[in-house]
Amino acid sequence: MPLWLLRHAHTEWNGPPRRLQGRTDIGLSEQGRRAAAALGGHMARPDRIVASPARRCRETIEALFGPAVPPLAADARLWEIDLGRFSGLTEDEAAHHYPDEWRHWRTDAANARPGGGETLAEMQARVAAAIDDLDQAIDGESLVLVVTHGGPIRVFDCHLSARPLGDFHAMPIANLARYQVVRARTWRRLVSIG
Repeated sequence: MPLWLLRHAHTEWNGPPRRLQGRTDIGLSEQGRRAAAALGGHMARPDRIVASPARRCRETIEALFGPAVPPLAADARLWEIDLGRFSGLTEDEAAHHYPDEWRHWRTDAANARPGGGETLAEMQARVAAAIDDLDQAIDGESLVLVVTHGGPIRVFDCHLSARPLGDFHAMPIANLARYQVVRARTWRRLVSIG
């Protein structure tokens, strides 16, 4: 049974100009709503959806499936990283106001606490637990969709592939990017879905 991960659609803070969203609860832009509706027109309908409680994730689901949303559950462990005082700033503003913290976040992401928020290891632990719990509980279902954010998808990919968290910033995840958790006997990995 497939388990898919989907990043939410575009928000105004995805730019331009790009603002650091973190836990700020931003809704979708019109561009994001249109793109999600277009994707929903040719995407397989899941049997079940589990999502971050963020507004941008809920609105993505509504745009994808309209009023006929499949059964939906929220899991707070799927939230984006807590960026603390960086939230709402552009990258240039964060670098200007908090130069040492910003440099640490960009050059040593695995060990930084961006804006005083959470570390990547903390985010990875909660996201991996959420998706692992779901993966173990979905036997018999034909398709489960997880709607979340770019950060959780990046750290979960690192979790599956044993990739270092220091690679976080080098892993682009576009809005509405879809991935499938592929399983074999002794391993799992994420595979991009076109």
